[in-house]
Amino acid sequence: MKIGKYPVKHTYSIARIIADIISVGLAVLIVSATINFFVRYDKFLGYIMTDKGHATMLAHDPYYQTKQWLALIFPVLMLAVFVAYIILVLKSHRFSRYNITKRNAQQVSDAYTFCVSLCKIPVLIIITDTMAITQDKLLPQYGFGWFSWPVLLYTIILLIIIRYTRHRIDNITAAPTAESSSDAIKVKAVVSQKRSADEQPAENNKEEV
Repeated sequence: MKIGKYPVKHTYSIARIIADIISVGLAVLIVSATINFFVRYDKFLGYIMTDKGHATMLAHDPYYQTKQWLALIFPVLMLAVFVAYIILVLKSHRFSRYNITKRNAQQVSDAYTFCVSLCKIPVLIIITDTMAITQDKLLPQYGFGWFSWPVLLYTIILLIIIRYTRHRIDNITAAPTAESSSDAIKVKAVVSQKRSADEQPAENNKEEV
């Protein structure tokens, strides 16, 4: 993996490990909720197929026997999130808008990979909440409305994470200011003067000998 034109190591921080564990937990929740939905939907079909329920449901919704498969969209979306995560983390990135150097390339890589890992959490929560609403409509129970505050909230959190990471990379790759450059020149001048002062007595001692 390269950041800019410099190779970097694939590192794992404790925070990133925690983010990945939470993501895996959300993935397990999505899969288990989908399996539970199909069990409940089978019971629902068994109920409406008796007596006059079948004819009534068929008159209102002729696709109610097959639309249960719409619930598979959410595990597929969850899988797509993890595939995108692996690709984004392992793929090399140019980051042409940033001043990438050999010194800051690893820091940029760590900031970027942690951002990608952290972004999985709000995305998976949005998928989970949307899944709950959709399953509620498919059964049908009609306990939830289509609008969801958690979806809006975690969308904002996702944008904040991305914006913060961009700001962090801006700071990491920022070019040194004129003031810091002049300070570095002053330090070098002082060091060189000190060296010359130390070397002069040594040369005098040699001449005396």
